[in-house]
Amino acid sequence: MVYHGLFGMRFDPSGVTLAPVVPAQFDQITLDGVRYRGMTLNLSVTGHGVKIAKFSLDGVAASTPFVAGTLTGTHTVDIVLDECQP
Repeated sequence: MVYHGLFGMRFDPSGVTLAPVVPAQFDQITLDGVRYRGMTLNLSVTGHGVKIAKFSLDGVAASTPFVAGTLTGTHTVDIVLDECQP
């Protein structure tokens, strides 16, 4: 429920797509130590709602909320939501 619902993680052969759904009661949620293939992900979502305003992987902004399955090691994912409710 946490992976698929709250953080909106969708796993497929090419990697992980993120589409968080965060209720207004939360200002920030984090999830550390998610293991996937050869990597470990530490995720942070700030704000609430469903629309992603900013996405970054290891501090580098990206236009698509996606983590390639070919990565190895530990990586940090930061997502800022625009605080609009569904």
